[in-house]
Amino acid sequence: PMIETREDWVHGIVGVVNALGWGRWTVDRLEAGAALEGSIKNSYESVGYIADYPQRDSTGVCFLATGGTSGIMNLLYNGDIRQRPALTPAYFDQVFAASDRFVARETACRAVGAESCKFLVSRL
Repeated sequence: PMIETREDWVHGIVGVVNALGWGRWTVDRLEAGAALEGSIKNSYESVGYIADYPQRDSTGVCFLATGGTSGIMNLLYNGDIRQRPALTPAYFDQVFAASDRFVARETACRAVGAESCKFLVSRL
């Protein structure tokens, strides 16, 4: 009942993700309908990579988190998931293939020596 806006939903979804044990996700900056900056302490993707490959990679390795952060923004701002739409192929095309869809990039990663993994999500 405390979740009223799309921005509340972003924070709520991040709270659920934190319960899954995929690291400690944080919303660092959220610009409604435009951008999301987030970070993850102890991302399971970077932790696993470092354990298996002690020599650091030259690029980020948090592929699920990168897709997840863009997915959050697309589901809330390109297709209003709050309305409980039918999750059909047509819906996913509308949300994820739109010309103004959200895309994410990992701007820092523990696998390359950063303190935490960081993401920037913005419109294409």
